[in-house]
Amino acid sequence: IGQHYIALGDLKQGEAYVGRNTVLLQEAKGWDTYEGYRRASWNGDVERGNGNLYDARGQYREAEAAYRRAETWWLERKGVTSLNGIALPPDQTAHATDLVVALLGRTKARQGRMAEGESDVRRALLSRLKVTGKYNLQTAKFIGYLANLMVEQGRLAEAEKLTRTQIDINQALGVAIDAGPSATVLSELASILNLQGRWEEAGKAYADLDRATADWPPARKEGIGLNTNLIHTLYATNNVKAGLAAAERLLERQKSSLGDRHLETALTRGVLAIGLAKSGRDPDAEREFKLAVSVLAGASRETDMDDSVGNAARDQRMALVIEAYMDLLARKGTPEAASESFRFADLIRGRAVQSALAASSARAVARNPALAE
Repeated sequence: IGQHYIALGDLKQGEAYVGRNTVLLQEAKGWDTYEGYRRASWNGDVERGNGNLYDARGQYREAEAAYRRAETWWLERKGVTSLNGIALPPDQTAHATDLVVALLGRTKARQGRMAEGESDVRRALLSRLKVTGKYNLQTAKFIGYLANLMVEQGRLAEAEKLTRTQIDINQALGVAIDAGPSATVLSELASILNLQGRWEEAGKAYADLDRATADWPPARKEGIGLNTNLIHTLYATNNVKAGLAAAERLLERQKSSLGDRHLETALTRGVLAIGLAKSGRDPDAEREFKLAVSVLAGASRETDMDDSVGNAARDQRMALVIEAYMDLLARKGTPEAASESFRFADLIRGRAVQSALAASSARAVARNPALAE
């Protein structure tokens, strides 16, 4: 129940159920049955719930620690083959372990440790392929985790190929188009097409998603389809009014779940400002841009990565927001506006230079020419 509330963006209710689990675990420690399989299973469940909540709040370091503890408990459970004389299906524990490893990898990547994160997700996916094969709903979900990491690294062609593989698996298994797995993958394909600037294709994918989720409750529908990529697509396909309305809804959701000063909230605020500027509401746009870039300017260094592969998707969105703000300042034509534009131009250029230096350093230390390439 907690996981479903978190997925719907209702973190208050999600936190309430995670808290109830924690209380139950403390109570269970006094029971005679608190041993072996049950002890490991209950602790693993609670830690995974903690990780889900931290993850949703953007507290990735805390989420990583919780997922690590969950993995330890699942591995302990893996050694138990029967309960009260009843044989336990080994795949049940294997799946729980693989899932928490994939989530662990995702949190590492979100902290900038891309290579570590990708390794964990690939390890989990290979385990799923070995146990269940390609044509399985769980395998498709794990392919999605890897596709998301490809997006984060700017490897969009690979991400698109993996996502279309998910669609192929769902279709082969007869998954309905309005079912959760189908809609989720369609949303991700639309986002990937958006990031490649293939606006018409992205618009068609979002239209397909809208039809597939037409009968869903509003909270569930927006939980899967409302994001900055959708808003950029609406802007790019001359549907600014709808994009602006979507940006306002998403900003309220981000502020409620992540807080006003979170990087994702600031990026969403910047996307809203772009829509306001496109609508000719320059004073409102300037106000929102100033609030957004005050966070983005600070976050640009706080979230820089030692890994040579940067978070291309995030950097692209940040550049779009700052460039749009510079365009608005240029229209003002004042010396103060020009000065501010130069400052933000330096911010974007600095990130590009840093990324190029990191890539150059990586190539320089690679002894194998193929590895350098």
